[in-house]
Amino acid sequence: MQQQMHNSHPMAEAGQKGPDDKEIKRERRRVIRHQCRVHIEMLVRCESGYTGDRTTNTVEVKGRLLDLSVEGAMLHTKQNFSVGQELRLTIFLPDRPAVVTTASVRWCKPMPGKVEEFASGALFLTVSREGLSVIEAFLKELERALGNVT
Repeated sequence: MQQQMHNSHPMAEAGQKGPDDKEIKRERRRVIRHQCRVHIEMLVRCESGYTGDRTTNTVEVKGRLLDLSVEGAMLHTKQNFSVGQELRLTIFLPDRPAVVTTASVRWCKPMPGKVEEFASGALFLTVSREGLSVIEAFLKELERALGNVT
């Protein structure tokens, strides 16, 4: 797929050297990082020992969306999430309605060269059909813009 992108780049068609794989990957990350926002809430479940009442509270966590797919997202935060931690994500894509989903943290690791900053993989648990359609349409448009799809 990346080879196809390289060959279809306008500079390559003109006989000039086109972008290398690193440049293509960097451009893709830049587009995703600058056009998507996410509001992250950590779900904290509490149970009263005496009455057995259960409540769910939320704690807002500042972060950015690094990557997005129809199955989940990669988040950049200063929060070291536990695997299995549930999150409520509100994803803001350009010129589209917000997508609200719950997600489960599948992995969390320190960001290379960053102090107290983490990358986390979140698997969507719930997302509406409308929300899924919004994500799919955005990803298709992004791939077209980057030359991945003809």
